[in-house]
Amino acid sequence: MASAASQRRAARGVPDWTGRSGVHLVTTILSPATIAQLAGAPDMLMQFAPIIIIGVIFYVLIFMPMRKRQKKVDTMISVLKSGDKVITNSGIYGVVAGVKEKTLVLKIADQVKIEISKNAIAGLQSPDESQGS
Repeated sequence: MASAASQRRAARGVPDWTGRSGVHLVTTILSPATIAQLAGAPDMLMQFAPIIIIGVIFYVLIFMPMRKRQKKVDTMISVLKSGDKVITNSGIYGVVAGVKEKTLVLKIADQVKIEISKNAIAGLQSPDESQGS
């Protein structure tokens, strides 16, 4: 027994949704292809979740500490002045004799000076290393 309102809707071609489950409502409105895409979306996210998690872990464990260390080295290089005792990346110990825009003049022995890139500086000598030379 359909109500008068249901009969009017049916006559206009409008389906009667009363008494039907919400799933039937969704399947009637959406095409099967759309339903398949909606059902596949969480699966696709779950497939990429491990890759995303590994990327985040890699960033936190590798790139953040590397960037932090590089900022410290850049700050140390920018404040170098004549007289500072430094170590180069190649292991040469010396005293800064002059500072230029992109290079340093490094005194490594009496009457021996070399010009090196600022990026070749690994760090400052610690007090115990400087007493041995």
